[in-house]
Amino acid sequence: MIVGILLLAAGSSARFGSDKRFALLPNNKSIIDNTLQQISKTHLPVTVCLKPTDIDLQKSLTEKNISWTVNETASLGMGSSIAAGISSCMHWDATIIALADMPYLASNSYESIAAIASKENIIIPRYYNKRGNPVCFGSSFYSQLKELNGDKGGKDIVLSNQYAVIEVALADEGILKDIDKPSDL
Repeated sequence: MIVGILLLAAGSSARFGSDKRFALLPNNKSIIDNTLQQISKTHLPVTVCLKPTDIDLQKSLTEKNISWTVNETASLGMGSSIAAGISSCMHWDATIIALADMPYLASNSYESIAAIASKENIIIPRYYNKRGNPVCFGSSFYSQLKELNGDKGGKDIVLSNQYAVIEVALADEGILKDIDKPSDL
């Protein structure tokens, strides 16, 4: 069973005011570098979904032997990035869809989700009574993910396939913490 991570990093950072991927955290690492560092500890395969204009980031990821793909319609929103990215993950049995602006997510959380993933399920992490990210979709949902567009993520797929949803309780508040504005740093 191959479970990989699709890291969505093609957003516009509109609420942040500048490209938040490169904003520095208190540890002096950029948001995207911190997120990728946590993912690299898992040893799970990863593909990063980027904007067409991310030439420097493409080069940096290539130098680090990190796979990437480009969402030519990134300006349309997260749904289009999921659709574009999942096309690069078709060889995986399940894909954890992660967000580049969630640098506080612990590596063992990705591993806990991957450990229970299957082709037929959707795995959603929970911290106490709150659902968070990343969400893992089995390959049986890839055709639905490829149809996403606009700024809608996979929420409707989750809602229409409740029979397949498995929640996993994690002791990681990082599943709830994304960076949307400078004060979130």
